[in-house]
Amino acid sequence: MTDTVEQPTLDEAASASDDTQLNTSDDARAASTEGDRGAQPPTQTLAVPETAQQALAADTAAGVPPLWSAAMRLVTRIHDTEFVPKAMRGRPATVLACILYGDELGIGPMQSLQSIHVIEGKPAAAPELMRALVLRAGHTFKVIEKSNSKVTVYGKRRDDDSESTVTFTIDDAVTAELCTLKDGKPYARSSTGKRLSWEKYPRALLMARATSELCRDIFSDVIAGLSYTPEEAASIDGGTWTPEQVDDTTGEIIEA
Repeated sequence: MTDTVEQPTLDEAASASDDTQLNTSDDARAASTEGDRGAQPPTQTLAVPETAQQALAADTAAGVPPLWSAAMRLVTRIHDTEFVPKAMRGRPATVLACILYGDELGIGPMQSLQSIHVIEGKPAAAPELMRALVLRAGHTFKVIEKSNSKVTVYGKRRDDDSESTVTFTIDDAVTAELCTLKDGKPYARSSTGKRLSWEKYPRALLMARATSELCRDIFSDVIAGLSYTPEEAASIDGGTWTPEQVDDTTGEIIEA
């Protein structure tokens, strides 16, 4: 029967003991040739880690924070897999930063990779992550109205009862030059004539805009600096952000 070794989670890694030190050979080396020169002094060698716990201890002894150590080992295994969004795939440093940012928000590595995006060097949050963080904190978040022309959301804090209602309409999107109207419908095309997100997913993007505005209004402590959605972050810099697939009901980015 083969023994199995469980990999530590990031939290387990952060609390792991750092008492394990470098292994020292038990026996002194002896050089025995015809002209024996006598025994050599003990030699200190770096142990080859046999388990994740030993690897963690070795990193800790070298001054690497336990959380970083665990995250880096995870990154080496997944950074080039299909579980990592295309924008970060094959970029270990970016994947590591995303995982560490998510840990500060109290979310796991895989959820971080699916919900935190980097747009022009700025982290941005998927709207469903914003709503999840608000609800997890015990606050109220409700969708009052949702259509291809208007979305209204309502929020209320549990600690001081402050509340806010936010409405974002397709007219607001036109005013912000995110799209135009053609035959009463959103129209947004690239320079090559490709249909852009505001034309393909107006309801999802209206929902995303209303969500982020409400969170900035009364839940800024909850979203902890992730103030904008990927589409907003891109538009602030004058660009466009086009996910490959968006859930038109929730606004969730299925693949970016």
